[in-house]
Amino acid sequence: MLRRFFLIVNQIAEETVEAVEKNDFEWMQMLILLKSEVGKFSDYCRRAINMGYSSGFKRIGPLYVIIEELERVSRDYRTMLRYISSEKIKVSKPIINFMKMLASYEYSFYEVFYNFSLQRIEELGKRRRELEVH
Repeated sequence: MLRRFFLIVNQIAEETVEAVEKNDFEWMQMLILLKSEVGKFSDYCRRAINMGYSSGFKRIGPLYVIIEELERVSRDYRTMLRYISSEKIKVSKPIINFMKMLASYEYSFYEVFYNFSLQRIEELGKRRRELEVH
């Protein structure tokens, strides 16, 4: 379920970029409706942790934080989509490029989470610093 949760958040990130790029305000509204899916997955994951479900992770606290942050990221996308679509804003190319970098970073985090290596962590850190500069 956690993997599926990650994939939904990544899908929201990718489709947000596409919808903004195409100025498709209806698509943006459809993405906002994914809120219920995100809520279901985050609630299920937290409930599983609280009920003592064996996740294979040594420390549960960081896992709980990751779930909370995934939910926050999806909420931030929803807020952005709501604003862009309600105001009918045409987003500039530099911002779209930044959004692409951000979506790619989020997918990289997912990959590192499931295929951990120190080299990938270092690369993720470099990419994060690049995002902060933009």
